[in-house]
Amino acid sequence: MFVLNERELRRPEFSEGHKAVLADGQEWTFPRPVLRFRPVRDKDAKFGMGGDWGHDLEYRRLRDALVDCDQEQTFEMMSLQLQIAANLLLRNYALSDDQLGTLVYFDFDDPANATMWEGLTEVIFASPPKPLADGSAVA
Repeated sequence: MFVLNERELRRPEFSEGHKAVLADGQEWTFPRPVLRFRPVRDKDAKFGMGGDWGHDLEYRRLRDALVDCDQEQTFEMMSLQLQIAANLLLRNYALSDDQLGTLVYFDFDDPANATMWEGLTEVIFASPPKPLADGSAVA
C-alpha cells in the first residue's frame, strides 16, 4: 500500500493548527479557526463589538448546519462532517479526490475509524486562538 507523504503534500500557504490522526495512521494538520471582531450596531444605533469564529462563510454554513442537524438524520450528519473535514484538509494540503478518500471516510466496522472521527469532531468544533491584550492571538 502506498503511503501519502504528509509533508510533501503541504500547500505553500500551509497553516499550523489542530492535528488529527487520519485513516492512514498519520497525523495531519488542519488550519486553526480565526476569531474576528467587528463593530456592530445595537437597537439604539450604538456601536458595540460583535464577532464570530471559523474559517470562512462556507465553513460556518456547514458547521451551523451540522449543529442544527437532527441527531436522527445520520446520513445528513455524516455528509456534513465529510464536507467540513474535506474543506479544512484541502486548505492545507494538495490532495486529489482519491487521496482525500483514503484519508477521510466512515467505516462502521473499524474501531480505529471511530477514534479518527472523535479527533475530527474536535477539529471541526475547534476553538479559535484566544486574543491577547496586544491584539495578537495564541492557541
